[in-house]
Amino acid sequence: FLLVSGVLLLRVLQDSRAGIERTLLDSARQQASILDAELDATIRTLEALAFSTALTTEPIAAVERQLLNVIQTQPRWLSVRLFDRDGRVLLDTARPGAGPFGMAVEPASVESTIARGEPTISPLRRGPGGQLAFAVRVPVLKDGTPGYALTAVVKPEAIGELVSSVTPATDEWTRVVVDSGGTIVARTRSPERFVGQPATASFIERTSAVRDGFYQDTSLEGADVYVAFSRSARTGWVSGIVVPVGVMDGPIRRSMTMLLLLGLALLVAGGAAANWMARRLSFEISSAAQAAERLSQGEAV
Repeated sequence: FLLVSGVLLLRVLQDSRAGIERTLLDSARQQASILDAELDATIRTLEALAFSTALTTEPIAAVERQLLNVIQTQPRWLSVRLFDRDGRVLLDTARPGAGPFGMAVEPASVESTIARGEPTISPLRRGPGGQLAFAVRVPVLKDGTPGYALTAVVKPEAIGELVSSVTPATDEWTRVVVDSGGTIVARTRSPERFVGQPATASFIERTSAVRDGFYQDTSLEGADVYVAFSRSARTGWVSGIVVPVGVMDGPIRRSMTMLLLLGLALLVAGGAAANWMARRLSFEISSAAQAAERLSQGEAV
C-alpha cells in the first residue's frame, strides 16, 4: 500500500512540477513579447521622425527644435541624437546648440544601422557622464539611401518599470532582462546592485544555445535557482524568470517527508500490533498445553 501510494504521489508531484515549469516558461515568453512591443513602439516613433523631410532638408537648428519638441513627450528617453555615416554626433537634444559632440559610444551599431538600412538596438552601455543607457537606432534616408542614424537614448529604468508592471504569480519570482551582450538591463530584485553588471556565465551560455528553456542554475546572490527564459528573435535580448529551488521543490520534499513519516508510523504500529498478537497467541498456546497436561493427569481443567 505504501509503495503504491508513494508511486502515485510522486507521479502527481512530478505532473505538478511540470505544470509549474510550463507556467514559468509561458511567463518568460509573455515578458519577452511585452518587451518587444515596447521596443517596437520606440522604433515606430523614431521611424516616423526619420521619414520627416525636415531631417535631411532643414538646417540643423530647425531639426534640433523638432527633436526637442518630440523628446518632451518621451519621459523615458534621455536624449535624441543624429549620427552621420562615420558615427559622428551631429546633434544631441541633451545639449542643444552645443558642438562638436564627438563620436558614438557604440559606433558599431551606428554603422550597422546605416549599412543594413534597418533598426538596431545597442547593448546597455555607460555614457561619458556615467549614465547607463541603451540606444534604439533607425536609418534616415538621404537621396533614397541610408545616410544617417536617428537614435533614442533610453534609460534602463524604462525597462525596469515595464518588467515590474507584469504581475508575478508570487513574490518569490525575480524577473530579469539581459541584453544581447549579456548585460543586465532590468531586474526586479536589487536592481541598484545588478543592473549594468554582466549576467552569470552559465546564464549567458545556456540562453545563447536555444530560444527558450528551463534549467537549474546559481543566482548572482549565490542561491540555487530554477531559470525559465525566452530570447527575442528580433532584438536578441533575453527575458528570464528566476525562482529559488526551495519554492518549487519544497512542496515535493514536504510531501515525501510526510509519506516517509507515515510509513514509519505504520511500520512501528504494525510491529507493535504483531508483537502483541504473537505474545497473546503464545500465551494462549501455553495455557492450552498446560490444560492438556493437567487433563492427562486426571486433574480438573
